[in-house]
Amino acid sequence: MPHQNLTHYIFQIGSTEWVEENREILASRTVAYLNVDSAVGGPGFRASATPQLEELIIKATQKVKDPDNSSQSIYDSWTDSNSSPQFGRLGGRVSDYAPFLQHVGIPAADIAFGKGYPVYHSQYDDFVWMTKFGDPVFQRHVAAASVWGLVALWLADEEFLPFNYSSYAKELQLSMESLKNEISNEDIINLSPMYKSIKELEKAATKINEQIKVCIKYLNTWPLIII
Repeated sequence: MPHQNLTHYIFQIGSTEWVEENREILASRTVAYLNVDSAVGGPGFRASATPQLEELIIKATQKVKDPDNSSQSIYDSWTDSNSSPQFGRLGGRVSDYAPFLQHVGIPAADIAFGKGYPVYHSQYDDFVWMTKFGDPVFQRHVAAASVWGLVALWLADEEFLPFNYSSYAKELQLSMESLKNEISNEDIINLSPMYKSIKELEKAATKINEQIKVCIKYLNTWPLIII
């Protein structure tokens, strides 16, 4: 019998084929993919996401109490030792969001509690382990569902999609600096076109953000007409 972990990833071939087959409809109708592969493995919130979803996740964690410390929000605990929340990226990981993000470019996020899930895909990965060690009273599950639910609600109900592509441009800029440091001879590889593209994205993102603010202000001040 194949190893359970290996079997899981083999079965992802089917979901990848499905995404490829439905690429056009997914690209035109899908707003984001919110992944919760292993919702709880222990204490401590963590999140990985494409950059345009960062602001939305931060906003949600500010509104949900930390399940292990009700005197503060998840955001407060998350940033306790850092000046800003630390987001992971999704490019190097393999999970159910992979074909949506990597094949179609759909924004994606993965949230969880716990730095890891020690019994993942093992014979101990069951309800007994969770009730004894992972989340005995399931308060972390409630918190994870609350964050996920708020993000999903805002994505569904906002007049304008709450994406911040300025964050994306900033992340690309940081990645470019890392790439530049790894290149020994910039005369061979010209990075100027990439820098130019990032700058154009930054300008476009700033313009869109300003236009959204104007539109929201207009909607909020529009007089209510009762017939």
